[in-house]
Amino acid sequence: IMNTASYNLKNDTSSLSDREGVVMKQALGECRTVEDFARLLYSLPRPIGVEANFGVVDALGGAAYFEVNSYEVFRYDVKDSPDGYLLRTNYSVSGRPNEGYGYIRYDNAARLFSRATSERSITPEWITGICSRSFYHTLLGRDFTTDTWVVDQDFIPRRSTSASVVIEGVKSGESPVFTTMWTMLGYPPCSVVLPVWIGCEYGVPTLLQGSEDSVRSPLCEWSNRLKNKVFSLERGSGPHYLHMALLYNPEGNGYAQRLLSLEKEIYAEGRIVLDEARRKGEWDNERVGSLLGIVQQKIVTLFGQILK
Repeated sequence: IMNTASYNLKNDTSSLSDREGVVMKQALGECRTVEDFARLLYSLPRPIGVEANFGVVDALGGAAYFEVNSYEVFRYDVKDSPDGYLLRTNYSVSGRPNEGYGYIRYDNAARLFSRATSERSITPEWITGICSRSFYHTLLGRDFTTDTWVVDQDFIPRRSTSASVVIEGVKSGESPVFTTMWTMLGYPPCSVVLPVWIGCEYGVPTLLQGSEDSVRSPLCEWSNRLKNKVFSLERGSGPHYLHMALLYNPEGNGYAQRLLSLEKEIYAEGRIVLDEARRKGEWDNERVGSLLGIVQQKIVTLFGQILK
């Protein structure tokens, strides 16, 4: 389950708000399927205190968005979409027209997904590698990755973006323990993905975990340090400007380019271990631990080289 804040759904004067996390926690504790979540939403006392698009998937192939305010629920199932997918940003299609945020970012994503659908190339690798790092601007009609400095406005990754996560479900009849959460903590162009497999003993990489004296993970901290280099201007309106040449350059050694190169290795190695587990019908905990140890050391080395 996830949610994206909506800003065109609220239609009441209740002071109860920002309870999306409360609803999500309850759903994770009580719901097994998309239908369970639908029943939960309809059963909650009103006002619910939310204004959000909740996205949910289950281990039986169910996937849907629920656009929810304090009193109403509007459901959109992926199976009913002629495109085979649904997209949302910070507005709801059932809400008041032309209110809310994220319209250009939605168009950016829609352009990418439309092309990838025709090519049958939508994968977790594509979502984190292309979508989460895309600087194509549909309104202006061009890709800004070849510029030196750009204004950070309406790209898919924003300065405030804190993560990119893809939940890869299982096939019909497969155990849900093989569900994979491909997780990139921090500003996506300055981070790298790691697999999370909660169905096995060593499935949560240490680079994604908070340290003993902090809730901050090492990967997110390193990503933030790189982001601060990219958004280095602080005076006046400087924080709105992105030093694109640090992320992408003709030599191919920009931050995003080097991290993406490593990310491709991580996906390749991760898929080998995931496919092995599927064939055996169970996880090999030692194999997972070994893989995560190796790829995390590569991440440590690369960030050390970039941040020195």
